Amino acid sequence: MKNFVKKLDCSFLIIIILCTFFFSYNVYARDNTAASFGSTEYGTDEDVRNATYAYYDAGYTSYGYTEPQKSDLWEKLYADVQFFSGHGNVNHIIFLYTGLIVANGGNYNFGEYGWKDVVGTDEVHWDADTILATYSSCYSSGNNESDYNSIAGRTMEEGCDVTVGFRQKINPYSATSWNKNYNEKLAEGYGVYDAIVYANSKNYLNNSVKQVNIFHENGVDYNMKIGKYRNSNSLQSLESNNILKNTNEKMTYSTNNICNAIKSINNDFDLKDYSVSESSGIIICPENGQIIDNEKYITMNYKLNDFITTSGYTIRIKNNTVTAIYDNTINSEILSSQKLNLSNPKILSETDLNLKKQEAIESVKNKYNNSNINIPENEITYDYVYDIENQKYKLVFSITTTSGSGDFETLGIENIEYIL
Repeated sequence: MKNFVKKLDCSFLIIIILCTFFFSYNVYARDNTAASFGSTEYGTDEDVRNATYAYYDAGYTSYGYTEPQKSDLWEKLYADVQFFSGHGNVNHIIFLYTGLIVANGGNYNFGEYGWKDVVGTDEVHWDADTILATYSSCYSSGNNESDYNSIAGRTMEEGCDVTVGFRQKINPYSATSWNKNYNEKLAEGYGVYDAIVYANSKNYLNNSVKQVNIFHENGVDYNMKIGKYRNSNSLQSLESNNILKNTNEKMTYSTNNICNAIKSINNDFDLKDYSVSESSGIIICPENGQIIDNEKYITMNYKLNDFITTSGYTIRIKNNTVTAIYDNTINSEILSSQKLNLSNPKILSETDLNLKKQEAIESVKNKYNNSNINIPENEITYDYVYDIENQKYKLVFSITTTSGSGDFETLGIENIEYIL
């Protein structure tokens, strides 16, 4: 078990090297605790660190676990706020040694991911303490649908006030950035819905992460705040980078309308310079009531020739009306100079690309000790990426892994990158 323990107070810092870490701060909530769970083996340890610090900033005694044991889950599943990041599927989420599964727990076989002694959602008294649980894993709120019997849906049905999950496979590159944006806004005192809108307003390399469900119990505000902000007043708008924020004009959704609006602030804008993706957005799922599903996102990622960046624009659309155009451009001058100087596009030949692909596959197999973990051929994708922060050209393979069968089939995505 790899855990860390820290306790922060206003006047001193004590570092205790153990297998758990937590932060202490006064907050007026039920049990005054938050708990985050993830896996170094499955690449979600950064998610745990970011969440643990964020919940401490929100005022909680905040615990973070990587590679938790089942006993760690049981000990902290009473926490007010809980965050889980690992491999999974509709009805479960797993870490290296344990996990959570819909209904009853026990010792189950997850194929090449191994036997795991897991906790069942129906065994936990979510209604006693927990106000928010977030599941960062593939299909945690349903497979392309809003599934009340998903891990996120069932957790709400069993008594958690609000739960958050994803209804698509999520790439860890994008999920880690999305989770950081989401948790940081919760830590600043914004509500759950507002924090998700903010996270969705950003550009990612894989934008399926914007397809999010919020399940909530009857009578509970799905935009509730956490920690020391539970009863605080509204904060400043998060729409600072929305180029439509100063206009009352309603813009009908069309490519021409969107492009003209962007050109009003960027004369050099040309749609052909962007990779464009579309995804449905936030779905609100009350315990008993009308599901709210009326929005989608268009994401435009700027390209340096064939290299995708996270610079660009995100467009939010509700009921066929453009409600926001978020300007997420980054270092435009650097990108422009790079485009002019990119005499060697660094694109690999088909032969070299296939060699790198096989190398990436072997790397994933080696990670799982040369196991027979399934790697579906049609779910191996690649992107040429320009890393703006580090000014590096990369080839990034995204490799979906599956193991187990039926209710215990588990999905994960491994990213293997090569500097070009």
